[in-house]
Amino acid sequence: MAFRSYGWALALLGLASGAGADEGMWLPNEFPKARFAASYGFTPTPEQLDHLRLSAVRIGRGGTGSFVSADGLILTNQHVALDCVVKLSSADRDLQNNGFVAQDRSQELPCPDTDVWVLESIERVTAAVEKAGATAAEPGARLRAQEAAIAEIERDCNASTGLTCEVVRLFGGAIYDLYRFRRYTDVRLAFVPENAAVQFGGDTDNFDFPRYSFDFALLRAWQDGKPAKVQHFLRMNRHGLEDGEVLLSAGHPGQTLRSYTLAQLEHLRDHTLPPTLAQYLHYRDHLQLYATRGAEAQRVAQRDIYNLENSIKAISGLLSGLLDPERLETKARREQELRSALARDPALAATFGDPWQDVERALVVDSELLWRYRLLENNLAGFPRLLSIARQLVRLAAEKARPDGERLREYHEAGMPALELRLFSKAPIYPDYEEFRLAALLWRIKTQLGPTHPLVLQLLGRRTPEEVAAEAIRGTRLADVAARRELAAGGQAAISSSQDPLIRLALAIDPVARQLRRRYEDEVESVLNSASSRLAQLEFKLAQGERYPDATGSLRISFGKVAGYLEAGEPVPWCSRLSGLFARAEEHGGKAPYEVARGIAAARQSLDPELPVVAVATLDTTGGSSGSAVVDRDFELVGLVFDGNLFGLGNQALFSEKAARTLMVDTRAIEAVLRTVYPAAALADEAMGKRP
Repeated sequence: MAFRSYGWALALLGLASGAGADEGMWLPNEFPKARFAASYGFTPTPEQLDHLRLSAVRIGRGGTGSFVSADGLILTNQHVALDCVVKLSSADRDLQNNGFVAQDRSQELPCPDTDVWVLESIERVTAAVEKAGATAAEPGARLRAQEAAIAEIERDCNASTGLTCEVVRLFGGAIYDLYRFRRYTDVRLAFVPENAAVQFGGDTDNFDFPRYSFDFALLRAWQDGKPAKVQHFLRMNRHGLEDGEVLLSAGHPGQTLRSYTLAQLEHLRDHTLPPTLAQYLHYRDHLQLYATRGAEAQRVAQRDIYNLENSIKAISGLLSGLLDPERLETKARREQELRSALARDPALAATFGDPWQDVERALVVDSELLWRYRLLENNLAGFPRLLSIARQLVRLAAEKARPDGERLREYHEAGMPALELRLFSKAPIYPDYEEFRLAALLWRIKTQLGPTHPLVLQLLGRRTPEEVAAEAIRGTRLADVAARRELAAGGQAAISSSQDPLIRLALAIDPVARQLRRRYEDEVESVLNSASSRLAQLEFKLAQGERYPDATGSLRISFGKVAGYLEAGEPVPWCSRLSGLFARAEEHGGKAPYEVARGIAAARQSLDPELPVVAVATLDTTGGSSGSAVVDRDFELVGLVFDGNLFGLGNQALFSEKAARTLMVDTRAIEAVLRTVYPAAALADEAMGKRP
């Protein structure tokens, strides 16, 4: 039976289009124009979509922003700019809590190691990558052959274009695209509000709605010692958002799991997420203990605690979504139809094999390796910064001695400038905090591996984690950027002979971590990639219409509309208003976390109580979409994505539009904060389209 004869069944289950309603994080080079026009009655032109793509920027390794002036001004979230803000702060100058306004461009503060990336062009390179792994018999060997081909493609692209190039894997590896970026490495802070204006309601109101958050910041890209001149930027519309308005948004969503099989989702639900949640709760509580040491300790740990609390909420929401039987039943029905389609066609079965069986085989190994792999190679809470630096130096020396195609993927020559920007950052380091975090990591290694494990004995001997951490942090030279550069320049000889205690710790951990990584890549990652790729290719054959891949941190375009929703049968309005912020503060006696920011309290009489602060929309977004510009049908900026509500957290795995919403700061709130709350009129003029 030919596959096209049972397309009716796939269409009934939604596979024919690959998405329903406003679902979809669409590739910028494959925007579903017909689908969008059918829903919203107009079609964006290629020029408009290119303009949106070229206005959007990726900030560092995650998060989004957009150019809003010809002079490189970038609008993003405060929490996306927070890495820069924290690194510019000190005990005497707390920018995170007190905010910052550059009165002119000479006062803008250089971020120590922030870069922004603009996606200039896209080229499909699937054939070249697939050819490299075509003769490999095992998934692990195929993965390594493809990684070598990717390294060559990226290196050649960098050399021929002068841009920064990345090969992006899509649909589990069914498609590979080469992305060419213009990269700015001189990024400066122009404005950030005080933290209380962003975090009103704290963790209590996180992912809830109504929300009252002014979560935005302004950065600027500089080039050759002056503000960068850019051709593409979004003009901000001071009229803001309206109920029912059609919207588009461009951002860099981090990861979705919608192509996961039912077995993968159940594995997440039953085996991965519960212990992950427990570990994050433990890490959070541990850092809160450190913060009790005093005001400076609280400031130093503040961002990490915030990040952990966000992760805890995100994992809890995803877990709740996976406990929703309606969502899993929909997934099971779709998967069964796909299995039946494969079983009915011997030719298809011969081509694609049994990807579900391969997934289940990989999950068995995942259960065995995951926690040791996460502990030593891909640490959940992240290594302390100085130990991360030590690891990078150890691996940099080892990897640079290898041919580019045989290196670990993060040490490919094409990515070396970005790696070195972070490695040689002058961002401040806090020894007391590093010592605390290193001791905690060593305790986790001892607890999870056991006190008699060879690595534990090598790291600790007869000493306590606290003793080893104190000796390592107090004896290391790695807080000095010059010492890092000296070790990096000396290569393997310098690393091998180094007596720096953190280098010695990193050298002890590295062989065990590499062994875990190699096995995880060979027996889990490569097998899952192969299965995902075959499932995607099968759906390409069976389905009709546009499809979008899971989010991977690459640029995507989403669309939807401003819309409230029902919660427990009660209507939730489409926006929150400033009057609600003051009412909520009074309801809680103005006590933390419901303290009104000083600037907003001082400007209260000059602010419109009906000012829209945060609006909700059906835009399909996830972690990493933060900072995405939201544009109207004229492609003018009307809002700024900063979060999702609790109902949207399950959308990472299984999409539902019923009550899931994206939260956006209204441009009217942005302008009011710049003009009325803080002395930033010049920045307001520039962001709103007036020349300074």
